[in-house]
Amino acid sequence: MAHWRQLLLALTILSTLLLGGFFTASEVRPAQAGGSWSAWLYNAERGTLVHVFPDGVPATTTTLPLPAGITSYPYAVTISRDGARLAGCFVDGAGQTSVRVYDLYSAAYLSTYVAAGGPVQGCSLGRYAFSEDGSLLAFGILNHYPGMADARPGWELLVMQVGTGAIVYRLDSNMSSVAALGIDPGGKMPLVETFEGPTATRPGLITFKPVQWGT
Repeated sequence: MAHWRQLLLALTILSTLLLGGFFTASEVRPAQAGGSWSAWLYNAERGTLVHVFPDGVPATTTTLPLPAGITSYPYAVTISRDGARLAGCFVDGAGQTSVRVYDLYSAAYLSTYVAAGGPVQGCSLGRYAFSEDGSLLAFGILNHYPGMADARPGWELLVMQVGTGAIVYRLDSNMSSVAALGIDPGGKMPLVETFEGPTATRPGLITFKPVQWGT
């Protein structure tokens, strides 16, 4: 786990190809102001976000506020496709993990999920963790490694409603549908790769890969 946290503390490009409006500290920039794409860079030690553009438009910087009871910035983050929301994996002083969604326009936290059953081994937020419309968030939780005295499933893939914090879908390593795949679930973290939300004509679709965590 320490190895992964060191990697996540590095300055990381979060998202590209933001084709809609762009967030800044004080306004929304139209796509024409920054070209057809932009990138976010995040420093997990300082909680700072830098939004950069390709055509000389000045970069903007903002610092995430810490939620009540949290003393360190999120070690994993992702940005919604329209650049309006950020999701982060937080850990409090007691080692409890939570996933929180922050609205970059209103500068307010919208919703929180607190991992059930005590501390966990890790939390993952993929590049496309948000649904296309930003209303849902898919993320992975690694509860424990093989051999640990823990009754919870080894890992869980959860889909949270951003507006309420409610969990609307859950897949875990103990389910028969997962066992049928014949993949050893031990020590794996589900990392979301694509997320297409449900529509009136088709169900939603999430693709993920089980990644060996902490090695």
